[in-house]
Amino acid sequence: MAQPTAQSLLQSQWSLKRTIADELSELPTSMLGQAYFTPTPKSNVYKYFEKGILTVGTYKGPFDKTYIVKLVDTYTLDFYFDDQKFFHTLNLREPGVPVTHQCNEDTYQATYTFNLPNQWAVTWVIKGPNKNLKIKTTYVPFFTS
Repeated sequence: MAQPTAQSLLQSQWSLKRTIADELSELPTSMLGQAYFTPTPKSNVYKYFEKGILTVGTYKGPFDKTYIVKLVDTYTLDFYFDDQKFFHTLNLREPGVPVTHQCNEDTYQATYTFNLPNQWAVTWVIKGPNKNLKIKTTYVPFFTS
């Protein structure tokens, strides 16, 4: 398998499947949807959008999320929240090496895996005084007919 590049993620649209294991609520939670990157007027800056259907127990409803993504170099992406606050760096030269984000008393740790062009995945483990989550998202190419 070839070394994944930032462009291999940025130039594709993805179907996403997400499962959320919440040790505190124990409600089965999942999401199905699409994710895609779109260029912005700023050089090497993209918007990441995801949208779909969230299922929590018997509830079903829409979800969406936006991040700002900066292409640092061929193998590095910086992710920011939509309010411009830094989230984390993804170094594609180091798949499997965890990335960490501290949010107040909560620690978010992610591990990315890549099998491009077929799929990629990220697993977040979130721990804090009021959180104990494991979120796994798998992305596969999104095709329209």
